[in-house]
Amino acid sequence: MAEPPLVDPDRLRALRADYGAVATELVDVYATTSAGTVAELRAALAADDREEVRRLAHRLKGSARNVGATGMAELAGVLEAGPPDPAAALDRLAGAVDPTCAALRGVLAD
Repeated sequence: MAEPPLVDPDRLRALRADYGAVATELVDVYATTSAGTVAELRAALAADDREEVRRLAHRLKGSARNVGATGMAELAGVLEAGPPDPAAALDRLAGAVDPTCAALRGVLAD
């Protein structure tokens, strides 16, 4: 499966236009909360709580879309849908957190 684009630069530019410097703060909050949600997803998956996995993945998908983290939104959507190998889907999602946050910050810095 091809990797989705990490971020939507147009969405980030719109955030910056609408919110100015607060856009950077929003990305910082997203970085913190997305990492926390991934940890919660790991715990829910370990407990075999599929409904909690679905709920958390849905929440992460929405917050990712809000900040323009399109790749993470897509990966969270895959996990939300209940893939055949949820652990692998979660690993892909977890692996996207740092590069996505760096890409978000990079676009905002331009």
